[in-house]
Amino acid sequence: MNRINLSEFKRLDEDSQIEYISDLEFEEEALFKWGLFNNILKDNTISDLTRIEILDVLSASDIPKVEREKFINIVLMYLSEREEDFTFLSHCIMALQNNDLFSEKVYSEMLKIFLNPTEDEDLRSNASVIIDNNTPKEKLKDIYKSFIDNNDPLFASNSEQWIKEIEQSED
Repeated sequence: MNRINLSEFKRLDEDSQIEYISDLEFEEEALFKWGLFNNILKDNTISDLTRIEILDVLSASDIPKVEREKFINIVLMYLSEREEDFTFLSHCIMALQNNDLFSEKVYSEMLKIFLNPTEDEDLRSNASVIIDNNTPKEKLKDIYKSFIDNNDPLFASNSEQWIKEIEQSED
């Protein structure tokens, strides 16, 4: 795999960019890829589709420890600034579902999205995966009960079933 820098990458057409990312994803010895992926993700002059490809790679990769915090910070920045479309932001949250990118900071931000009844439904649904997988069962039941009590527009209707599933898994 030929090593290219960000300037060379930006000269490729979108299809070639995505193909290069896809090929580079499986090159385990190509450690330079993490720096390139980081730079691509940060560069909002690069198409959303190309940057979404990077997010998809992050969601399924073993990310070196030294690179994790950089990716977490970039993704959380996009989620806090809200300057990107919701498809891109949904892919940001899906990338954070990778356990390599889990942190207390990620959990805290996902909890805010998850609990906000006026938040975009896709963002809340994607955040729910992180919350469901990283919240103690008793606290999760309390959250679901609050969704019922507050008639949450997205989660109230399913919360009773989810509480039952938690209780059955405890038996």
